[in-house]
Amino acid sequence: MIVPYAAGGNTDVMARIAAEEFQKAFGQSFIIENVIGAGGAVGAQRVARSAPDGYTLLFATTAQIAVAPVMQKVAYDPLKDFMPIAVFGYSFSILAVNASLPVKTLPEFVDYAKKHPGVLNYGSGGVGTIGHLTTAAFAKRAGLELVHVPYRGGAQVTSDLLSGQVNIYFGNSIELLPHQNGDKIRLLAVATDKRVSQAPTLPTVSEFYPGFYMPAWNGLLAPANTPARITDALAAQMKTMLSRKETIDRLLELGVVAGGPSGEEFRKYMVKEQATFATVVKETGLSGN
Repeated sequence: MIVPYAAGGNTDVMARIAAEEFQKAFGQSFIIENVIGAGGAVGAQRVARSAPDGYTLLFATTAQIAVAPVMQKVAYDPLKDFMPIAVFGYSFSILAVNASLPVKTLPEFVDYAKKHPGVLNYGSGGVGTIGHLTTAAFAKRAGLELVHVPYRGGAQVTSDLLSGQVNIYFGNSIELLPHQNGDKIRLLAVATDKRVSQAPTLPTVSEFYPGFYMPAWNGLLAPANTPARITDALAAQMKTMLSRKETIDRLLELGVVAGGPSGEEFRKYMVKEQATFATVVKETGLSGN
């Protein structure tokens, strides 16, 4: 299972949970390999060019399918080169800042950032990732001038946010929720359509900027032309694992809502996501194509 980001980030954590469950079900090893670079496009390309035999899979995110292809040149077709298996779960982004910034609320942050144009930096898991696009979209909406510092995965961004090397991180719930009661960083808002149970005191960005909502999913893909008996078996087992209360609860603690569409319904969802994020990318002016 190729994870297109560095170890320790949200995608890597979810992939390892899935691999653990698959190993139990199929009685064989599911090995995680972290193939980083180009916002996940390097790992996606590796899978797209692999033999369609079920032995190389991509634990993908929204970024490889709907974001990176419209922000940069990628050596794969996100719809033609993959066989959608199933969505593993949906997570959400949290806007966090280092505690050294003299802000405690989203309006205070926006006011401070406007008074310091081009001074504050924000980290992301790489160019073309959801974190990059979400922050750029928010900066555009709020009228902020921020400096982008791309990394190769969210775990290192979180580490540098905690140490103060990075001022801002619009990161994944898995990476940031564990720090909501700490004193190193402050969580300011979530990019969801409503407040979340894991952090009920956090407002949504849309409470201040109506309509601001950036969903994110993680799912399993195989190379195109992988036999249906293989992808169907994987989809069925994923549905089983994600129906168990212990798995649902485990993911919910991480800020992940388990499950989603599979097969052709997943493909239709991918098409819809491409159109949605293409519009957002165009509005932010980030398209490199």
